[in-house]
Amino acid sequence: MLPPSLRQAERWQNYEEMFQARHGAGTQPFLHSCAIVALETKRPSGLIFMLDNVRIAPSPIHGQGGFATRLMPQGARVIEYTGERVTKAESSRRCQEQNWFIFGLDEEFDLDGNAEWNPARFLNHRCAPNCEAVCEEGRVWIAALRDIQPGEEITFNYGYDLVDYEEHPCHCGAPECAGYIVAEVFFAHIRNAHSPSMVKNFSPAAGVRSV
Repeated sequence: MLPPSLRQAERWQNYEEMFQARHGAGTQPFLHSCAIVALETKRPSGLIFMLDNVRIAPSPIHGQGGFATRLMPQGARVIEYTGERVTKAESSRRCQEQNWFIFGLDEEFDLDGNAEWNPARFLNHRCAPNCEAVCEEGRVWIAALRDIQPGEEITFNYGYDLVDYEEHPCHCGAPECAGYIVAEVFFAHIRNAHSPSMVKNFSPAAGVRSV
């Protein structure tokens, strides 16, 4: 994970404290390595293919999305976010080449999900998601925050920081939508920075944690 800027340090500390309170001492949230929208590189809108738990098909949110093929109970591992394990230096280089599918794993390695064998890269962001990304023993899982009904779109909060956030408006359609694709911890900042006509109805959403 690329470290947040100094001006975000205090918010990041609060973010860690929030997740430790929610998930237990020692758990560590992490943001996407690259705070850029990853959706423009998705396949043509006609793509549909099936997985055990997820159907990839056109999404009303943006481009392609993943839809539950069966009932997913709260806590279920819906799909694994797979990819290539790369060093921090290589991750940084790939980010500079506009690869926006990278997750932080630990202090040494990141996970580049820009791979044909990673259908989870099609999952969309939502400010009030039904899933969260969980890092467990070096693997990233998309896990259900609540029961998910068949046909419901699988979403999670991308966890982007505030770097160039205005370049990444959110159109998830949730009543809680922050207006931009950012982690929940930054919702208050967005609310204060923009008029009520642009941002309204803020409430906690999911983030990314490790166990």
